[in-house]
Amino acid sequence: MPEDIEAAGLSMQNLNNLSEAQFNTLIAIAERRQRGSGSTLMSHSQYDDQIADDPSTSDSITMVITEDGSLKLTDVTGQMIVFDRTQLAALRIDVNNLTDESIQQIVQLAMPAISM
Repeated sequence: MPEDIEAAGLSMQNLNNLSEAQFNTLIAIAERRQRGSGSTLMSHSQYDDQIADDPSTSDSITMVITEDGSLKLTDVTGQMIVFDRTQLAALRIDVNNLTDESIQQIVQLAMPAISM
């Protein structure tokens, strides 16, 4: 289960303070891992998502969709978090059809792991 916690972008030290959304994400990842299935997503694209309220700041995250369907997020300091295609499928996120809502969901999940 520690790998599921890490996959959800959570810290072992902060498990007592999970939001309902984080808890649901963790459960979905664990259930998906138990079933052992995942869809194949093949694509390569890159997105920059400004997460700061003030557009003059340089706080940004780069999202890269890899050939194997994983999604790699990197912040301006070089910190990286990767969601593999199984994790994305558990979150019902299609990298071939990213919406503003799915991008915000990904960034929200990555925030505990990426320190800004």
